[in-house]
Amino acid sequence: MATTESMGMTFPKLLDEEVEYLATRPIPLHERTPGERMDEAFATVERDHPRIQRAIKGTWGHKECSAYMKKLILNGGYHDGKNHIGFRPDMVAALLVLDDVHDEKFGSF
Repeated sequence: MATTESMGMTFPKLLDEEVEYLATRPIPLHERTPGERMDEAFATVERDHPRIQRAIKGTWGHKECSAYMKKLILNGGYHDGKNHIGFRPDMVAALLVLDDVHDEKFGSF
């Protein structure tokens, strides 16, 4: 079977692989602003746990917020018998980001 090269035809590359990689690669955390990190984390929390998202937003900027997030992260959720225990990895990552941004803005309590 004849190939395009053996027939004397050559085609240009459609995309430069390096340019494509740079345009589609995820932005590293150190290149994101705290506001961008916070917005993405809040969206993740709201998607899976809207009640937790409301509680965090309602106490944002206060020491209770920091304590609440740390408790969620360390305990893996509520232990009141009627709610589940544990979070998916993306939820834990979002809580860690929110806790980090909260401490950056308001200091650790």
